[in-house]
Amino acid sequence: MRSFLRDFVYRHLNQDLNFSIERPKDPSLGHLASNVAFIMSKALRKNPKEVAKELSLTFKSEDFEVSAEGGFLNFKFREDFLSREFAKLIKSPRDYLLPKVQSPKRVLVEFVSANPTGPLHLGHARGAVFGDALCRILSAFGHDVSKEYYINDAGTQVWLLAVSVFVRACEIVGINCKDEYLELFEKEGYRGDYIKEIAKEFLNAFKSIDGVLPSDLIDFSLNITLDGIRKSLSRLGVWFDNWVSEREVAKEENLQAVIKRLSDMNLIYEKDGALWFKSSELGDSKDWVLRRSDGSFTYFANDIVYHLYKLERDFDLSVNIWGADHHGYLPRVKNALKALGAKDSWLYVLFVQMVRLIRDGQEVRMSKRSGEFITLDEVLDEVGKDALRFALLSKNPDTPLDIDIEILKKNVNENPVFYVQYAYARVCSVEREVLSRFGALPREDQLIDSLRYLTHEQELELIWLCLWTGEVLKDAEASFSPHIITYHLLELSSYFHKYYNHHRVITQEGLRIERLALFYGVKETLKLCLDLIGVSAPERM
Repeated sequence: MRSFLRDFVYRHLNQDLNFSIERPKDPSLGHLASNVAFIMSKALRKNPKEVAKELSLTFKSEDFEVSAEGGFLNFKFREDFLSREFAKLIKSPRDYLLPKVQSPKRVLVEFVSANPTGPLHLGHARGAVFGDALCRILSAFGHDVSKEYYINDAGTQVWLLAVSVFVRACEIVGINCKDEYLELFEKEGYRGDYIKEIAKEFLNAFKSIDGVLPSDLIDFSLNITLDGIRKSLSRLGVWFDNWVSEREVAKEENLQAVIKRLSDMNLIYEKDGALWFKSSELGDSKDWVLRRSDGSFTYFANDIVYHLYKLERDFDLSVNIWGADHHGYLPRVKNALKALGAKDSWLYVLFVQMVRLIRDGQEVRMSKRSGEFITLDEVLDEVGKDALRFALLSKNPDTPLDIDIEILKKNVNENPVFYVQYAYARVCSVEREVLSRFGALPREDQLIDSLRYLTHEQELELIWLCLWTGEVLKDAEASFSPHIITYHLLELSSYFHKYYNHHRVITQEGLRIERLALFYGVKETLKLCLDLIGVSAPERM
């Protein structure tokens, strides 16, 4: 809809102007508004209100009316235009609302990538749902999308996991553990009950702990935690195409090869026995260590190798979804990739803030280290996949999010997913009633032919919201913003519920086919949007 108007304005003005066309906050002003008069006023040296007034008198179209208000040009589509467009939506909702992009890309989206040291919690779930919804949207518009989980199976965290399991296994069989392991466990170990369960599984599999060291438990413990992570993500409706091991990617030869490439470009120097990357020469605030003085490589070095592995797979775009605490990490990674030949736009990073879980008005504290945390599975057991996914997408991911678990458990209007799903279920209920009373639903051509009778203000507003959905979905794809779909779903559902409460499809005079056509368009729009965010559309509630 915006592109239609934008093309019209460009043709009409015959000027290359960078103007916007958006929905006005006040629906009485029209369907869309443009700031083009403000842009033109600078060159014309006129007041924007004067320019808008003059422009409004020159635009001529059979599809819309133009007016000027406060310097903005307001466009109001005529009823027959809305009906024609709505007919297209009814004929093929997916084609109308999800047109394929002209230049599809090969996109790699890496998300979640939580340390495999225990069960997933709500913070991980937010990134998982956001990443999955983004992939669904990009795929729906025609991009070739691969979903990837980077397994951090190297380094200190994995060693601490193995030590924790080893100490618990020693406790179970009643033998003394070396002081060095006990001290490490007491200081930095993982204490959740899941560690005891892994230790029990180990003892069941191997019967004895004689001759066993923590290093012998790394792969065993990782396999169990990763299996749990996969199952939890599956319950959340999230699956990955690739599971990439840090140990496999960041091998010694790969690390040394990257060091050599950067050294050949004079971007490496030695200081205090360590090797440093000259990130500051590329615009960063300081330089960063790649190899420590003891010869071990940093996580940053491993990350360069991993991103180089992504680059070598010929993806047009690499999207990372990171925790908000990684904001400062981005410049050094981008600088290293730029030095290795990547375009600056090749890596795009989205940041996700943590989630606060609220129960009975109190925050539930979460700490994997202490063992005092609510797992993702526990939350799913209480509220289910749909409620949790919708709630996690209810805000911009780079802002903090509070989730009241008690509200998500109830079938009330305050529960956003219930509110939206109930709108869909209401239409299905009406269709079942029509089928029961009249033996069949109207044909598509009958529905379309009846649209000319939809002239009530509320009906036209519902039609417009359905049509506007296409613009919302384009914005979600272009700006990597799945959360704006939930905003739109709530707005559309609100308008629908208000209309439903005052207008019947089956009246004393018989079947109002035009209202059934309106309901059908709303239903298909809701269903498509819910599919894109991975939430079901139940026919009965």
